[in-house]
Amino acid sequence: MSDGLRPGAHVRHRRRPEWGIGVVTALERGDGRDDVVIAFEHAGEKKLRRDEGAFEAVPPDEVEAWQHARGAQKAAETKARRRLAAAVRGTTTTLSPVATVECGWGAIEAAGGGETVASIGGALRVYDPAGALLDELPTEQPPSDSLTVQGDFIVGRRTHDWADLLLCHRARRTTQLWRSPLEVGITRVAPAGEGEVLFWCRDILQLVDARGASRRVPFELAKGNSICSARAWGDALLIGTAGPDPHVRPYFHFACIERDGALRWRREGWGPRPLSASLLVAVDRGVVAVDAGGALVSHAPGPPPSDSVGDLGHAGPFVAAGDDVVFCAGQTVTRLRPSDGAILWSTELPALSSLDPPALAGGVVAASTGAYGEGKTVWLLDAASGLVLDAGEAPTKVSALCAVGPFALAACSYSKKIVAWRGLPSSPERLGLPHVDKVFDLCSPEPGALVARTGDHLTFWRL
Repeated sequence: MSDGLRPGAHVRHRRRPEWGIGVVTALERGDGRDDVVIAFEHAGEKKLRRDEGAFEAVPPDEVEAWQHARGAQKAAETKARRRLAAAVRGTTTTLSPVATVECGWGAIEAAGGGETVASIGGALRVYDPAGALLDELPTEQPPSDSLTVQGDFIVGRRTHDWADLLLCHRARRTTQLWRSPLEVGITRVAPAGEGEVLFWCRDILQLVDARGASRRVPFELAKGNSICSARAWGDALLIGTAGPDPHVRPYFHFACIERDGALRWRREGWGPRPLSASLLVAVDRGVVAVDAGGALVSHAPGPPPSDSVGDLGHAGPFVAAGDDVVFCAGQTVTRLRPSDGAILWSTELPALSSLDPPALAGGVVAASTGAYGEGKTVWLLDAASGLVLDAGEAPTKVSALCAVGPFALAACSYSKKIVAWRGLPSSPERLGLPHVDKVFDLCSPEPGALVARTGDHLTFWRL
């Protein structure tokens, strides 16, 4: 063919100008067709049929200007990487807490508006970012294992009680125990909008309103299937299900249903994560994007992303980064554009085990192997390019990564001193946050504010 395509040539795709300039990396021939592999500026590497007229050469002067701009960008990225490396490897600034509050065993959760809800003793207490007590809701059966806040609802689990939940409505000053109809199972909860929360346990799906009244959603499951995730999506509900036998494929499905249980559509896959009113991402032999009507928008093949299942809900594998998503699969961190399935970057890390789902703050992606993996390293990557900015060691294994607003990150580990970073990405500073006892969990009620829970204290920080 005489289309001028050769390794190293700079071209554009005539029908996909949004992909930007591409560099030909390989020419392949076989099975009666000719293919070309091109690394595009905004769409990553793609293998395409070598059709006449599909590509156009980029003029030399434009290539020169493009290369100059890329060189300047790489220089800026290198400068930022060195600056962050200095923060990670250099001096650690030790902060003093804003306040420390004595408490018994409990749980904490960010409530929005700068508030933190804590289950302490015989009450649910609400604090501001400075540790001042704002509200107290007495209850005879306070939750002590975990909390989630959904609007005016505060939902918690009692110690070692997996099926029943405590449901508190802050505005109405009411507290009640919601008992699962099942004796065996783990009840989970998600926001449902319209002043409701969504409970599910095995094959039971219920909506609970502000008065505490519940109604069952009659969603019909296949024989032996159970619900493994649920959440609201606009005026509908997204339900994830699992089959009875993990050796039989497909094992996972997700469905979009009406609030009365009527089925809109159903697909194979798991971990649906809405990105907008018209688009979601999920896992199905890689990552798929699906529109509100259930139609496939894009498919990026690959290994399944790492998942995260919280005690009360399903966090999922994806972190939104503008119109894109970032996720971890094995030892690799990837940024993907769901609108067309383009892999914008994919970075493999020298991790000893699989990575947990990442966190994102200030244009920096943080990743670790989690509480059950091997190692205690926190890797920091540039969210735009995937470049590894640096890595820092936490005192012990990292149980959770917490974004503290848009410019700070903290790594929770079971130790008396946790590590954090602020000023991301332009003026990074590594922080040490000392505690009187080992830290169990963290939450961030507003940008720059961090609350840590130890066995007997709540500690409030301003990063």
